Amino acid sequence: MSKIDPQILKQAIIDYRHLGKQLMKDLGLKFGLDITITEEYDQLIWRGNQNILRKGQLSQRWNYQLRGSKCNFYNKKHQQHVTVHFVNTPEFRHIDEWHLMMFLESTEQYKKAFEGVEWLDLKPVVSELYNSGEI
Repeated sequence: MSKIDPQILKQAIIDYRHLGKQLMKDLGLKFGLDITITEEYDQLIWRGNQNILRKGQLSQRWNYQLRGSKCNFYNKKHQQHVTVHFVNTPEFRHIDEWHLMMFLESTEQYKKAFEGVEWLDLKPVVSELYNSGEI
């Protein structure tokens, strides 16, 4: 296990949440929905809504895939992964260490700092950041 700097991880989580929130907002707008309105957010994520494509192109750079209780986003230019879990809408504050690790490994700014780190190594540090109220 490599040493994890909690402050770098904290900043990465802030960036991950911010980007995920923006991508979800953009996805809602793509379909004419304001995700800050509960009914419109529910329309966006409802699997039975025939007006919402379950996967496709969000923009020239981003693809999306609505899948179960989350939405996966993929930046085609930078091969960056962002997964948003449908919890605590519209803040999306839930952090899943597996998906966070995919973000860290695919984000140029964080690749080097988390080189050699496994996703399970993130769990105790993320827990400590939650317990201390930092995230």
